[in-house]
Amino acid sequence: MLRAGLFALAARRGYAAVLSGANADDVGDWRPGLQAAAEHGVVHPLLEAGVGKEEVRRLARELGVPSAEKPASPCLASRIPYGTAVDLEALAQIDRAELALKRLGYRVLRVRHYGERGRVELSEDELTHALTHDGREAVVAAVMSAGYAEVEIADEPFRSGSLNASFTKRLAVAFD
Repeated sequence: MLRAGLFALAARRGYAAVLSGANADDVGDWRPGLQAAAEHGVVHPLLEAGVGKEEVRRLARELGVPSAEKPASPCLASRIPYGTAVDLEALAQIDRAELALKRLGYRVLRVRHYGERGRVELSEDELTHALTHDGREAVVAAVMSAGYAEVEIADEPFRSGSLNASFTKRLAVAFD
């Protein structure tokens, strides 16, 4: 639906291509979206130029782009474990939970969707506060306000690609 809408919009506006922000650091990790994009002719100029995340941020700072230091915000579907159907209701619930946490002042976070349970992952410097009594209560209330019945706060700090790590390990075992 969205894909068709994006390509239709590009065609109406006379654009020759749909571009993505994928960059050189996205290679080597499990990124099914890159394969899907390739199947639909999406162009990845940063990836093609070999430009990684740090260089993108450096260039953005030099150009005065306001979002140069904005934390990464990958597709909400990346919060749903492999093998679980992705639907609009789950994506909206994840979005509500993450927005509620951002209103509390957390900046680097993910809410992993496990059905009725939302698992919160926070950056190392933000996790310390969230594990205090008051911080825990606020985080749990924020995530429950998004419709989750259970909330888990990960003891380990957020690490990009953590779902991919467990998935690629399972793949390696399956093919050994």
